[in-house]
Amino acid sequence: MTGGLGFIASNVYKKIADHNEVIIFDRIQSKRQSDREDNFVLGDVSNFNDLDKIKGNVDVILHFGSYPSIISYQTGMIEKAVESFKGFLNVLEFGKKKNIEKLIYPSSGTVYGGISNNSSSMLTPKNIYGEMKLIHESLANYYKDSFKSIGLRIFMGYGPGEEIKGNIASPVYLFLSKMMKGESPIVWGKGDQSRDLIYIDDIVDLISILIKNDINLSHIDIGSGVSTTFNEIISIINDVLSTEIEPEYVKKPENYLDVTKANPTDFLRILGKELTNPRKGFEMFRDYLE
Repeated sequence: MTGGLGFIASNVYKKIADHNEVIIFDRIQSKRQSDREDNFVLGDVSNFNDLDKIKGNVDVILHFGSYPSIISYQTGMIEKAVESFKGFLNVLEFGKKKNIEKLIYPSSGTVYGGISNNSSSMLTPKNIYGEMKLIHESLANYYKDSFKSIGLRIFMGYGPGEEIKGNIASPVYLFLSKMMKGESPIVWGKGDQSRDLIYIDDIVDLISILIKNDINLSHIDIGSGVSTTFNEIISIINDVLSTEIEPEYVKKPENYLDVTKANPTDFLRILGKELTNPRKGFEMFRDYLE
């Protein structure tokens, strides 16, 4: 599992480690690896020789070792885009060398470019982050004769463990953490932009199913099919915290998505359970952060 100490990967590890031999591969050493010394490999996916440190058989690769948001590209965009391309290609080549069964990796709902009618014929990313994710999907398809792969078009994932992302975390975390301290959340624009929210446990449960089962899909939307405005997010948080905190509105950046909304048909069919609604998710996230 590349990027194994990150937000999603760490939660996946907790879910699957008891029943699988999991190798954590990450370029950052942190306290999170302290209980995983026996299966931790320090390395960078952009260096194939680092991946080659992983010995023995590999059945499934979970590739989370990539930049997690558009904010990541605000500085050093060209260098990071090249690094992202090279890293993903290295993972694909490593998977081919190891004769893996499948690759599971995060794409993003941003590949749709804010179009709510999500179909593969309407992939028009509006920023470099979405473009890179679309390139990853194309590269994965190029290797389809070597192994199966599925791209997770994750919309706005949030929940416990996300705090390690700092200022590139989701607005849910950024708003909630500020409001728990009695501070006003910072909102780009007027707050009428909307996002499809998905709680981390639902993401992890799906990944666990995909690891164990053959699903004949090249990609899948990871979202609820409901788009919630930032003003609505703040209203729900106020309700959860029993506060009446007003947001601070600032200028919206260029190429900013106004709306994201998943088509959850495949997600719900495979998951086979009801998704965590925003209020419940915010309550659990609040309890974790307290």
